[in-house]
Amino acid sequence: NFVDVSNEAYIRLVSSKDYAAGLSAELKFFSSSARQVKDFSSPQAFSDVQGFYLTGAAYYKLDTRNKRYFNTEGSKIEAYTRLMYPISGQGFEGARQKLGYNFDFEFQHALPLAKRWTVGLAANLGISRGEKTQPYLYILGGNNQNFINNFKSFIGLPFAKTAATDIAMGSSYFQFSPFKDQYLTLSGHAAVIENAFELPGKKQSS
Repeated sequence: NFVDVSNEAYIRLVSSKDYAAGLSAELKFFSSSARQVKDFSSPQAFSDVQGFYLTGAAYYKLDTRNKRYFNTEGSKIEAYTRLMYPISGQGFEGARQKLGYNFDFEFQHALPLAKRWTVGLAANLGISRGEKTQPYLYILGGNNQNFINNFKSFIGLPFAKTAATDIAMGSSYFQFSPFKDQYLTLSGHAAVIENAFELPGKKQSS
């Protein structure tokens, strides 16, 4: 179980119809319980975490897709660089208040092959450095397209099946629309993860 309450302020430096770039500051309260994440390589555990986090970020967003879901043309790019600082509470056993850093990059592109056929590519890159903070671990699994924090969809894995501090993911798909607002999709997905974590009740895949 976890609770996540965030308040975020943005400063947009440049923007247009299709893109935006700027800075943001966030105050986050995060609480988890029941040994939500256990370090796969050591006995140390993330357990019963509760505290406040201060985050600063620089971001760039580009979106030229014709639709948010099941788009048939256009691209999406999102890039974030974050600094995370735990200002109160506990994280690791014997927690230290140290800065954490991460870089997130997401890319999607859809190309129409014919009136009802589309081919698409997608990629995700996540890199963490400094102190690893539980709200910003990369959690893979499920097919939701509107996850919070660093939850990442990965078709073929159950929701929140795998966690890691660093990820590189890629996918490709063919999409066919036999009727209006009806879609059939064939896709393939691959990922490389480092510093894997085991989630309770989940058997870690190799």
